[in-house]
Amino acid sequence: MRLGLVGTSLPMQKNKFDHINDVEMPLALKLARQRHPPKKGSRVIVSRISAVFAQDLLELFLYGFGARQLTWIDHRGDTRKFSNPLNAIFRLAVDSFFWPLLYAKHRFSAWRYSSYKQIKSVYHNNVAYLRSDHIFDSKSGGAIAHMSGVVNGLIEMNCDVSMLSADQIPSLDKRVNFSEVTPVYEIGRNIPSMPSMEYTDQLSVEASRILNATKLDFIYQRYSLGNYAGVLLKHQFNVPFVCEFNGPLLWIERQWGGRPKMHEGLLQSIEDMNVKAADLVVVVSEPLAAIVEEKGIPRKRILVNPNGVDVSTFHPDISDNGVRQRYGLEDKRVIGFIGSFGSWHGAEVLAEAFGLLGATGELANDKDRLMMIGDGNTMSEVKAQLEKYDVINKTIFTGLIPQHQAAEHLAACDILVSPHVPNKDGSPFFGSPTKLFEYMAMGRGIVASNLDQIGEVLSHEKTAILVEPNDPEALAQGMAKLLGDEGLRKKLGIAAREEVIKKYTWQLHVERILNALQ
Repeated sequence: MRLGLVGTSLPMQKNKFDHINDVEMPLALKLARQRHPPKKGSRVIVSRISAVFAQDLLELFLYGFGARQLTWIDHRGDTRKFSNPLNAIFRLAVDSFFWPLLYAKHRFSAWRYSSYKQIKSVYHNNVAYLRSDHIFDSKSGGAIAHMSGVVNGLIEMNCDVSMLSADQIPSLDKRVNFSEVTPVYEIGRNIPSMPSMEYTDQLSVEASRILNATKLDFIYQRYSLGNYAGVLLKHQFNVPFVCEFNGPLLWIERQWGGRPKMHEGLLQSIEDMNVKAADLVVVVSEPLAAIVEEKGIPRKRILVNPNGVDVSTFHPDISDNGVRQRYGLEDKRVIGFIGSFGSWHGAEVLAEAFGLLGATGELANDKDRLMMIGDGNTMSEVKAQLEKYDVINKTIFTGLIPQHQAAEHLAACDILVSPHVPNKDGSPFFGSPTKLFEYMAMGRGIVASNLDQIGEVLSHEKTAILVEPNDPEALAQGMAKLLGDEGLRKKLGIAAREEVIKKYTWQLHVERILNALQ
């Protein structure tokens, strides 16, 4: 039974139970904000849990607020009921006892495997791909596109891929040997950051069992905070280890998550150990390569490999499958954006730019629409900007969509916008947005921020209109230019697709990895 997994919400049933969705620590503050905390004897349904740790502590909090029946529901509908606080107290006592031992175990591993052991491999046909993060029930987004893109790209390069993942991955090739290694949170589940570290052992043991009869050529892991299963398996199977490093995850937690992690020193040591032990570190941008070099990794063991796209899925001739009709856009000019509304995506800048178009009369009379595809943290800021300029009635919000519906939604758009903003602390933007390559493959006119890799992949007035980042007025001018010139949209779109086919398919992405291993 998995606990602390992202799940689907249950409908409210008045007077039958209190429903708590998206439980976070500190729970006491969340409950204090509720008008009606659980009453004595009430049944509490917890169906979406952000804090995978501290489950027993959460149960005691809820019990203290009067809940006498508690049902945990994971994203597959499995349930576990809680009714006895003594069990939670016992588990907390056990975790308190084992805390120093677990910490010492992972600290020793971080020291033991930090030295580099070179392992060469001539053949690259049999690959074990590890996905170890505890992000569950994801149907779309850049991470999903990257994982399925790399794995499917390996298949297209005639590799035999065994993928071990904490959760299901949409859009995988059917030829992938997929194994879901369900996280089990036992000892240490109440200790901050410990479940992700403990999953190292669970994943590596299960991988050993599954791969024991396989003649592996190399191990590929998408690095996640606190996990080093790929390093352990490198030494066990004596094969090269490829670490996909998508960013300094502790920095990301502080800058974009808004809070530091406990055990930061140990987590940082594990992050450093992963890149030091890797025979090849794959990063998506030059700023990320610089971060890895600062950890003492020779440049020859670092591959800068931008994200990519499946050009057979994203292409100009794909049908919108009724998306325009569904949202009443048949005779409209549509500005499109797709994303998870992260703080680096700049969706709120796009909303203000669209508002400026309305305020300056650049929008055609009831003809232009903005379609925001996805959902996320900055949605409230986006809507505030649209309401400020009174253009929210000209905006379509699709909400989250499955990955396989992304192309048809983009097909419903006339121009596509990538309004990414710089990092707030002034550090280089190290991203390689998957949406950028999907836009290019769609053959639509693109307006994008001239920001680090985005400005390197796109060429101003050749494959896109590039504008100053975080500048709503410049973004509005760029969109107005494309809205008013259909010929320019087509010219830029054709050139962008030619460029992405030449340089940025997932198959080319994987080919560069295999060549670097040699």
